[in-house]
Amino acid sequence: MPAIRLFLDHPGFFLHDPDIDLFPDDIPIFTERELPLVVRTDRVISVGTIADVDGDVELILDCGPDLQGVLVFGGGLPTPSGALVITQSSGAEVLRLSSLGPQTDILVGVDDVRFPSRVHILAR
Repeated sequence: MPAIRLFLDHPGFFLHDPDIDLFPDDIPIFTERELPLVVRTDRVISVGTIADVDGDVELILDCGPDLQGVLVFGGGLPTPSGALVITQSSGAEVLRLSSLGPQTDILVGVDDVRFPSRVHILAR
């Protein structure tokens, strides 16, 4: 199970196919907690985390079998390249999962539904 604990450059990250543009105009940046924890377009899923002043965030990306944490999102995402990446708002890739199909079902679980410091992404 690929996992990383890191200091995010912004309190949120993106899930997407590496061959798809990272920042569609309709993905909000997580600066206000009035926004939902997870926002999805047809190409990108954006997940908010704790504010960067609060410390590191643990990200886990795997294929299962079980989701860890409280389910906050479930849905499909196109992965035409057969891969899914997690990137920071700077564009830096932090985790990658390959050997997926052209459409991937995504589940997102968190340890805290308001300010998560541990996020598990299950891709099938």
